[in-house]
Amino acid sequence: MEKAKPTVKKSMKMNGAAKRSFFWIEAKSEFKKVIWPSKILAAKSVSLVLICVFASIALISVFDFALSKFVILL
Repeated sequence: MEKAKPTVKKSMKMNGAAKRSFFWIEAKSEFKKVIWPSKILAAKSVSLVLICVFASIALISVFDFALSKFVILL
């Protein structure tokens, strides 16, 4: 597997402003490569995550309640 070629030579000296400018140029080009989901897909994904989170909270709460009652009985 080939290593990615650096876009800036290591020997090239850059000051702080040039580094920040270069960062934002590179970030902008990377954001253009992203395939963003549609609104419907994003909404479905968010709702699925929320359902899983609330189901996990409910399950952990039930186990916690049951174990606390069991410990009190001991």
